[in-house]
Amino acid sequence: MTTLTRKLHFYKNDVTRGYTNPMRRWVYHYLFAGLAVGGGVCLWGNYQLAAWEALRHPENGNRLCSTATLEFLLLLPLNYASRAFGCLSESGYVSESVHRFFIKAIVWWYNIDITEGKQQQFSTLQEFFVREWKSESRQLASAPMTMPSDGVVLSVQENVQEEQLVQVKGMTYSIRQLFHRSMGPVAEGQKRVAIVVHLRTQDYHHVIAPCA
Repeated sequence: MTTLTRKLHFYKNDVTRGYTNPMRRWVYHYLFAGLAVGGGVCLWGNYQLAAWEALRHPENGNRLCSTATLEFLLLLPLNYASRAFGCLSESGYVSESVHRFFIKAIVWWYNIDITEGKQQQFSTLQEFFVREWKSESRQLASAPMTMPSDGVVLSVQENVQEEQLVQVKGMTYSIRQLFHRSMGPVAEGQKRVAIVVHLRTQDYHHVIAPCA
């Protein structure tokens, strides 16, 4: 009198009875793909918009990424990802051809001039990021303070107090938080200046100390 019917499979194609679960294809092909593509486009758009604003209106906060993008990045385990990338960048287990592929991609994407370095061939990404430059590539200025690394000055603040706020990569810090100690009083007739320098990927090379 009765017969068993086939089970309804959501995660498996049913080629004999395509009408059994019409939502499966819609969810797979449109919803999941749409969320992934839409999220990526949204993050990319926020980053580009914030970069445009930081470039043309630096007085509004000097942010390199929007608030929404920053909040999303804070949810990701970036510290672990950074450590993993650091291990892989100097790992001898990774093929030298793989290292060179990524080096060429970085050089092309960021328009890096590697002719300024003492060598143009590198075995690992780590060698590329700590490459030494030719002595004539950067001449020391006669100013009282010089920057031994390339970078983009995001902001300059004068007469800085300990609790004064500065922005670094979209995050706001006080001077005390940055140095983890009290800066002490400023001598009469002098002033304390804070300079925020953005070290871009194309600025990575042998010396990346803040100032000397």
